[in-house]
Amino acid sequence: MTVAAIHRRSWIMAILLVAAVLSLALSGCTVGPKYVRPSTPLAPAFSEPLPENFKSVDGWKPAQPSDAELKGDWWTLFDDPQLNALEAEIDPANQTLREAEANFQAARAVVRFNRASEAPIHRRPHARSHFRVNRKACSSSGSFS
Repeated sequence: MTVAAIHRRSWIMAILLVAAVLSLALSGCTVGPKYVRPSTPLAPAFSEPLPENFKSVDGWKPAQPSDAELKGDWWTLFDDPQLNALEAEIDPANQTLREAEANFQAARAVVRFNRASEAPIHRRPHARSHFRVNRKACSSSGSFS
């Protein structure tokens, strides 16, 4: 077999391969028969009666915004003493939550600081590094004071 015959044969194989890939790709585009939307019967009318206090002004009424009333203690509009008492308890509870979140973040920082020594370190020869720990902020137990 000559070199020209080998090249011709490889070209034919390449063309056949491309044709096979294209036919497979294009055959994936046909999914099935054309989609036909099913017909849905419409309800002739609403089955529930209108409420007694419904005004027949085309079912609409003009808006009456009262944004000025919703400032500050908006929950007092409900005249609910239990809700007012619960709202009075929220502010101190929020401060406690903020304090707990700050303590959690401080503990997380201490854990990350202590785990940092476990990471691999690459130092150049004769390189100086400066590292200082604030002993006033961190006690021996690992919690901030």
